[in-house]
Amino acid sequence: LGKNPAISLHRFLYENGIYLGKGSYGEVKAAAEIDPLLVMKKITPKNLAEEKSLENAIQSQIEMCEFITENPKNPKASLLKCNTNVIPGYRGCIKDRDEVKKQNVVYILQEAMTMDLDNINAKMLYRALEGWEKAQVMVDLIRKFQKIHDKHIVHNDIKPANIMMKNND
Repeated sequence: LGKNPAISLHRFLYENGIYLGKGSYGEVKAAAEIDPLLVMKKITPKNLAEEKSLENAIQSQIEMCEFITENPKNPKASLLKCNTNVIPGYRGCIKDRDEVKKQNVVYILQEAMTMDLDNINAKMLYRALEGWEKAQVMVDLIRKFQKIHDKHIVHNDIKPANIMMKNND
């Protein structure tokens, strides 16, 4: 595993990964030497409340995979089948401890989304649509959020940068 044989696999994949971005949630990298469709979010909760909120967000992502695949009886199978164009496939998370900084760290592994609605390419694709197609995209988005809301899951940070897609469809 490179220069430090004592480093854990998840840290190696993250530290040697390709930087993709950073936000209030933490930093995201494409996992090193792994299928480029796997990304890792590294999140460092600042306190117990943030840690609990993160656990709830992870649980919501798992529930969305179960909801999308309609397989609540077998969550592991649901996670593997959670391959839709609207929900990133959740692949797992690893809780770790940064002994140098004396704080907990969480790595979330999930399927990569290629662009978000704040991306210039997405904006150009949207602008090229006919009027009725633009309206259909908006109606589809509203319906997706309504389905999520019907499951009593509320996304409290809806913005173009958080609406992502896997392809140009």
